[in-house]
Amino acid sequence: MDQQQHRLGKDYDQIWCVFDRDEFPAERFNNAIYATRKLNKFHAAYSNEAFELWYLLHFEYLNSGISRQDYIEKLTKHLDRRYAKNDPAMYHLLLENGDQEKAISYAQRLLRCYSQDNPSENKPSTTVHQLVQVLNQYKHRK
Repeated sequence: MDQQQHRLGKDYDQIWCVFDRDEFPAERFNNAIYATRKLNKFHAAYSNEAFELWYLLHFEYLNSGISRQDYIEKLTKHLDRRYAKNDPAMYHLLLENGDQEKAISYAQRLLRCYSQDNPSENKPSTTVHQLVQVLNQYKHRK
């Protein structure tokens, strides 16, 4: 075991890779997910096709693919302000205006619609809720 692997084993319980599909080829997207499944401490929190799906699920259930511009318009309406990618206030905006439990439930519902054998075909879908559920466990610890 090299020194980096040894450090990772001691410093972290889990390692999460967070990404969305965007326009990456299906094989590349799937291979990234499959690689995390093979490694014990690695997990994927992905969205297909856009990360904004996770945000939108805080407000409504969406079970069909939409354009990035449609995500922006829907989020702008729900947030009552112009949606901007990488907005540092997004976490607080979702807490104040959205419903995280609803988002988790909607994300789980979407995943039940699909086979997990070919994630690139599962559109829209997200597993970001799985990471959020892990993080929520730490939020309540003192």
